Amino acid sequence: MENLAYNGGTLTGSAEGNTVGSQEGFSKREASIIVGLMLGDGSMQRLSKKSARLVVKHGVKQKEYVFFLYNELRRFVKTPPKLTTELDRRFGTKTHRYRFRTINSAQFLKYYRLFYDSSGKKILPENIAQILDELALTIWFMDDGSYKNDSKGLLINSNHFNLQEQRVMQDVLRARFSVRTTLHTLKRWKRIYIPADESLKFAKIILPHIIPSLGYKLQKLSLTL
Repeated sequence: MENLAYNGGTLTGSAEGNTVGSQEGFSKREASIIVGLMLGDGSMQRLSKKSARLVVKHGVKQKEYVFFLYNELRRFVKTPPKLTTELDRRFGTKTHRYRFRTINSAQFLKYYRLFYDSSGKKILPENIAQILDELALTIWFMDDGSYKNDSKGLLINSNHFNLQEQRVMQDVLRARFSVRTTLHTLKRWKRIYIPADESLKFAKIILPHIIPSLGYKLQKLSLTL
């Protein structure tokens, strides 16, 4: 598995067949946003052996969030977010989402290799403790986090990772951010749960980075947004 490192504000690593040209390399902020998205609802498509692209899509209520992400990554995006309609074949219903995708790039391929196994299943990178920072954590929460009314804690829908990977994330949250978590069971799925006595500590970490339209996820914690 390929390791990536920050060098002078740019994510470095061997590049093969880079299609970005003068845009080669990510800033530290761009790299953090990509990590947070891949922990959450972001996905990547590998269209060749030498490149991949990032796909971002969220519901209509998250329009401001989608455009925030677009503006942060726009030098890698040719077309602004568009409102699309998708058919959920399971229920026969239509879902409206704002969506954008980046250009194909060898730089994105490095993240594809970090976050996907050989079968195309999303996985937790082995070096997650090194590449997870406060901004990445915030993006992950804005993607997958919520307030749990009955217990006054916070939930992160981490169930797309397996049980072992979620336990690794618990260790990382405790070691990097001193945040203690448990695993919450919903039907047969496990999700990371931040108890009420830890939620304020967690919220103060991500508060400087959260965008106004998603402040409601922390509003009941009586923080200044």
